[in-house]
Amino acid sequence: MNIDQLATNAILGENDIWKTPAAKNVSYTINGHELIKEKEKNSFWFSHRLECLKKVIASSPIETTIDIGGGNGEFSKYLQSIGIETLLLEPGIQGAINANENGIENIINGSLMDAGFIDSAFHSAVLLDVLEHIECDKKFLAEIFRILKPGGKLIITVPAFQFLFSSFDKEVGHYRRYTLNSLSKKLSDTGFTMDYKTYFFSFLPLPIVIGRLLINRFKSEKNRKSTGHINKYSVLGRLFRFLLFPEKLIIKQKIKIPFGSSCLVVVHKPETYEK
Repeated sequence: MNIDQLATNAILGENDIWKTPAAKNVSYTINGHELIKEKEKNSFWFSHRLECLKKVIASSPIETTIDIGGGNGEFSKYLQSIGIETLLLEPGIQGAINANENGIENIINGSLMDAGFIDSAFHSAVLLDVLEHIECDKKFLAEIFRILKPGGKLIITVPAFQFLFSSFDKEVGHYRRYTLNSLSKKLSDTGFTMDYKTYFFSFLPLPIVIGRLLINRFKSEKNRKSTGHINKYSVLGRLFRFLLFPEKLIIKQKIKIPFGSSCLVVVHKPETYEK
């Protein structure tokens, strides 16, 4: 991947990590990447999200991809493993370093708005639980639309339902939560065409409400930020994985799940799009 030709503001730095001007308008918790570095490998939540995304990619294949806000690089690592050329874009330096240590080949430490990507640079993009951290989300989506080739796909996951918004969301840097309708409208207004949309983590809203009430009362802010990623091998983790297993089959068939704590949406830039 010729990063210098794709991102006009990127400069090669140490450890083959490219850098751009400082990230802007990105809200994320302090030390967030370190807090979840170990948890995400064994978290039932990350595991289930990955399995659902695998089903999406199997039914909607993607090519050269930018993983926007890719953090420690767990999903980029999966994409590399199945032969998809991937660029991880991460504004947090610690996330970029962790991704490099995780074996990610192409990394830019910088923000989408500052990288200087050329028009139609990528065949596809993934935006996994990132958009809620962006204050001006419409402008951000418009920039993704610009850097995708006509026909290029965008896969998005975001937390769902504003009634679940709590102090926990604020602590981890969320501006908002979404519904499928609100997210779909923003994507449509940007110019994208809908391919598939669904909720997932269908039974989690109630446990989230109960869990956060208990966590907020008994845990410190630092510990709250790293909570919620129950080990998938624990008794509770195994139960959650069992309850969530049908979602993978439903998503594989591109059937909409009517309720859940997260949204999953696949859209594409129209083939006939002209600048």
